[in-house]
Amino acid sequence: MAKPKFTTVTFKNNHPTDPAKHALHKKMGHTDKAEFTGCVNVSTGDGVTVLGSLGTLPTIWRGKIASVSAGVAKCNNLKVISEQTRLRKTKPKKTGTEEVSTTISNGQTSDPVKMIIEPLP
Repeated sequence: MAKPKFTTVTFKNNHPTDPAKHALHKKMGHTDKAEFTGCVNVSTGDGVTVLGSLGTLPTIWRGKIASVSAGVAKCNNLKVISEQTRLRKTKPKKTGTEEVSTTISNGQTSDPVKMIIEPLP
């Protein structure tokens, strides 16, 4: 298969105070949504991985592309598979915004697209 490509990702969640902000849940047990635009070589069933940047072991989200139409792909089942951990508990936990890196895989992996999200509880 050809390498997947996309230009932007939007995380479609209900931010509690500002619906314009991108947000993802950081704890297991929640399902989030993502929408990708500018998609080329992306198909239903392709894997989605989002990797956080905070913590010694950052949060990892995974899901599958549910639909693709006119260059727009949707993922409706993005879930935390590994929560953020810190090896040294003496440091204060980092909160606030976080940069995440998102890729789509179909046997090959797209170049990552980075953006800032607001973590949801």
